[in-house]
Amino acid sequence: MRGEGSLAEISFNPDMLYRVPLRMVYLSSLSYIVYYETCQVNSGLTNQVWSIDFMHDQLSDQRNYRLFNVMDDFKREGLAIEAGFSLPSIRVIRVLNQLLEWREKPVAIRCDNGPEFISNEFVEWAKSKNIRIDYIQPGNPQQNAYIERHNRTIRFSWVSKHLFDSLEQVQDYATKWLWFYNNERPHKANGGRPPLMAA
Repeated sequence: MRGEGSLAEISFNPDMLYRVPLRMVYLSSLSYIVYYETCQVNSGLTNQVWSIDFMHDQLSDQRNYRLFNVMDDFKREGLAIEAGFSLPSIRVIRVLNQLLEWREKPVAIRCDNGPEFISNEFVEWAKSKNIRIDYIQPGNPQQNAYIERHNRTIRFSWVSKHLFDSLEQVQDYATKWLWFYNNERPHKANGGRPPLMAA
């Protein structure tokens, strides 16, 4: 995480992640990322940790599109699926700002080290909102296991089953599916209840 303390320090965070600093990567003389070894433990509280990630697929005309997925780790609630041909950090921030209009901000956002997530715009946005960014180690997607499992569910539930002709069709289907996922689809982690029906 940028700007965070000593490599010798072992911390226990409110989002129930045990984090052991492994190494630092300097981006400039004033900016660096600390990679942590994390043990993901559910916090038991909504809006403690949001996980974010991207997926890729193709339209029927072979054009590539991306999905930006956001979930709350507590009940595995899907918060957003944004479709686009290009989803730079500005679009990522726009989606997150839209979520903050109707939800409390999370304590932390867990993500990989993609260019959208290490960009100055994204880092400064997180600082301005007082949201910690928990970067996972490169090549270790299991450190962001909840969103990886969510991505897999999205892929096998509808992305791989449908060939869409337009981005509008993708976004429309994604919005309807997200409602179904949160309100009707049983989830093992919630005792067989959908995320929004879990106590």
